[in-house]
Amino acid sequence: MDLELEYTKEELKAYTDQRLNGVSEKTKWWIERASEAFWEQIKGVISYNTINKVVKQNFAKLSENIKFLWKNWIEVKP
Repeated sequence: MDLELEYTKEELKAYTDQRLNGVSEKTKWWIERASEAFWEQIKGVISYNTINKVVKQNFAKLSENIKFLWKNWIEVKP
């Protein structure tokens, strides 16, 4: 059985706005960006399947970035 928690974009916006209280402008940008990315990937449904999908996508991107950085670091290193 896959439990699901549904929420609206407005609920996510209200939560995000609450998180923005008292933080620096740079931090606000990151929180807002994370909120947008979360909505784009999850589309209002939190479940094992949707979170697992996000984790897999983000680890794949992270892995690609690490490989890129490692390759370029080795090429630059004397």
